[in-house]
Amino acid sequence: MNKKTKSTSAIPQVVLNHLKKVGNNIMLARKRRGFTQKHLANLVLADRNTIRRLEKGEPGVSLGIMATTLWVLQLESDLDALARPENDRLGQSLSEAATKKRVRMKKEDEYDF
Repeated sequence: MNKKTKSTSAIPQVVLNHLKKVGNNIMLARKRRGFTQKHLANLVLADRNTIRRLEKGEPGVSLGIMATTLWVLQLESDLDALARPENDRLGQSLSEAATKKRVRMKKEDEYDF
């Protein structure tokens, strides 16, 4: 089994489904702008095959290519929604649980130099 197959097989199906949905959204945005895959690839400074793979939701396409494509399509603000701390309910719960329940006052020095 090669490296590419190992890394792809380790990705949960739910994640692959999200990538396919994002790829489809990018394809729709490209078509709405009247761009061909080749034209978009030229704007992104990538190969047409890379754009095809991105639109199929293939996980091997770099995050940089995806971000640049969103920027070219003027959708880069969508990146801000990824992994927002205020949406991290699990992380917030774990952080609150780890907070010390008992607070001690710092001992003041008896001598003031």
